[in-house]
Amino acid sequence: AEQSHRGHVRNKICRERGILEMFVDLRDHSVVDKTSNRVPNEALFLGKQIVDTEEIHSSKRHNTPGRRRYHSGVKPDSAIEIIRQLRQKGHEAYLVGGCVRDMVMKIEPSDYDIATSAPPAEIMKIFPHTEPIGAQFGVVLVIHRGHPFEVATFRSDEAYVDGRRPTAVAFTDAKTDVLRRDFTINGLLYDPTEQRIIDYVSGQADIRDRIVRAIGDPQQRFAEDKLRLLRAIRFGARLGYTIESETWAAVCRMAPEIKRVSAERIREELARILTEGQASTGFRLLHESGILPEIVPAVSWDDHLERCLEEIPAKAAEDFAF
Repeated sequence: AEQSHRGHVRNKICRERGILEMFVDLRDHSVVDKTSNRVPNEALFLGKQIVDTEEIHSSKRHNTPGRRRYHSGVKPDSAIEIIRQLRQKGHEAYLVGGCVRDMVMKIEPSDYDIATSAPPAEIMKIFPHTEPIGAQFGVVLVIHRGHPFEVATFRSDEAYVDGRRPTAVAFTDAKTDVLRRDFTINGLLYDPTEQRIIDYVSGQADIRDRIVRAIGDPQQRFAEDKLRLLRAIRFGARLGYTIESETWAAVCRMAPEIKRVSAERIREELARILTEGQASTGFRLLHESGILPEIVPAVSWDDHLERCLEEIPAKAAEDFAF
């Protein structure tokens, strides 16, 4: 009843008061598995591992029955075990996305996503503990040793009508799957068996050159999911990267479209912009792009706000940052 009441109040605030009043951090209980899950001598990272085994600093969460949440702040060994099992059944499987980006940058990822040729029904057949969080879009959550891993089938997306999800998907190959993703730095695959990166979009070059660049046509990428407008700014601020000129022009041009994104999703991205160590840069980019007045019209950019944001440390509590 308490959870239902919280949800009702949150939705009412969203409708009647706007995004500012969404900045309330509702506490949830968490389950963290600290069991040692390491595979000896597993060669994976391309640089030094800089985060302690049990430290969780940017965890992905997922609601499960009983209102429990899982944290995925683990070493990569369990993800590699999932890949091995998929390959033993004759399927392609790779690490994909942000975890590969972080490895190239010599940072230990906070979570690990997997892309595979196996269809959702086969994934759920192979692994005993799964949740079909988006099976219609090819995404299954595999719970392995108490930790969640998103396992997504290679796919291409059909038309987007709501600025968030495709009307349908078609299961396809690894390259086509990469080409539908958001930014080149997130479009890398890693083969842990051959210990090699598969790069169809020059993502490694953009990491080297410190650039955030949309894959393909920026206008199309942002039209597919309007939240990517905020993600471009978050990555630019957090990583200290330059947003590529055509990508930036599309962000500015499409700034009014951000209002089509739910308040909850906007709040989540703003929380990350505020707490990942570059809040001032992030909000300056929000201002320069024209997004800031669209999502928080009561806040105007000035020297005072900039100085305040500079005082927010990385990993600050969300409610403090807001």
